[in-house]
Amino acid sequence: MSRRKFWKKQLLMPQLLAAGALLGMFHWTNYWDFVIYFVVTCGAALFMNIIGQKGRSKWVLGVTAAQAAEVLILATVIILPFTLQFDTSNMVQGIALAKHHSLPHQLLVLWGLPGILTILFVVSLLIEKLRGAEQKSLYHLLTSIRLPDLFAVLMGLCAIGLVLIPELVYVRDIYENRNARANTMFKLTYQAYIMFGIMMAYILVSFTATRIKRCNGTDNAIICKGLLRCPRRQVLTGIIAILLLISTCGYLENAIIHWFGGFPKRSAYQTLNATNYLENAIPDDAAGIRWLNDNVNGQPAVLEASGDSYKDYDNRVSAMTGLPTVLGWYVHEWLWRNNLKEENQRKEEVQTIYTSSNAEQIKSLIEKYKISYLFIGSCEAEKYGEINSELLTSLGKVVFRQGETTIIEVSDGERAD
Repeated sequence: MSRRKFWKKQLLMPQLLAAGALLGMFHWTNYWDFVIYFVVTCGAALFMNIIGQKGRSKWVLGVTAAQAAEVLILATVIILPFTLQFDTSNMVQGIALAKHHSLPHQLLVLWGLPGILTILFVVSLLIEKLRGAEQKSLYHLLTSIRLPDLFAVLMGLCAIGLVLIPELVYVRDIYENRNARANTMFKLTYQAYIMFGIMMAYILVSFTATRIKRCNGTDNAIICKGLLRCPRRQVLTGIIAILLLISTCGYLENAIIHWFGGFPKRSAYQTLNATNYLENAIPDDAAGIRWLNDNVNGQPAVLEASGDSYKDYDNRVSAMTGLPTVLGWYVHEWLWRNNLKEENQRKEEVQTIYTSSNAEQIKSLIEKYKISYLFIGSCEAEKYGEINSELLTSLGKVVFRQGETTIIEVSDGERAD
């Protein structure tokens, strides 16, 4: 095969092109996941290249580096229409060495079961494949391991790496002074949790079922129906791991009781619709949100009370309609922009619009933020107390009213940039 055909074959693989396209989407959903799964993709490519290039280290490293660059470039180009409009310069201030670390017993409680299971799985594969092998190179080892086993190894080792990285370094952001590692640990370890979940399901079955070998009459075997044998250590490890996994389900009862206020009843079922809780908790606001979804086109700005992270109904209008608002969740906006001066100014001016008796001041703020609709509902009343509804109503046209919820159109709805 000519060198040109060789590189064409290595770089035009449909799997790589698909990986680049899909990884690029992480730029707009969660950039942390782009970094995480880019590394996972490169790890998978490295494994496959060791096998495909028959262990020739020069070609393995060269091909893997070229494929990594290809995936990175493709992902970056695909997402350019988004990244060109999205400023992340204020979001992080570099990477620093971790000054504080998790206590060993805390790591063991959280990650001991999947971590130890991964290590036992890798060790069992090494012992099984290297024992009696004539050639013990990395290439011959990988070619002797089944593809599903390789995938489980990759998932498990990447998950362990994601758990360990925040113990070594962290991304500097707004949490630097009080909880420096918090955001880094959160973003990395929830992906580790997913990888461990995939890996554990496979390994538990592998230890107890799929690797059962035909009986050859050896003494070190558990006879199953007279035809199959299960190595004792393997079966014992699998059974212990399954029992430990089942023991963690004891928390399920506490979680159910805590969430439902007792054992779940049919009347307490809240459906799988993540927005349905609004219908029961704040039905008038929910009706106003439905009106916006049904009657508003484009992306006009809607004013609502500025919110705080993880509160029950904060920023429910912008969240449920996708329409822009003046200020979203306070801490998240701070994290994304790292500009408390502007954020605090917006927070004060949102409150001014709802509570001021100065019509000209309110008009100038509406114009400043190109607001098309004023939403007055339960959250605004709770957050700001007395709202000057009569004055606000006089500034535009009431397009929706139900109970204590009112929507006022203060422009033609097409003012958004």
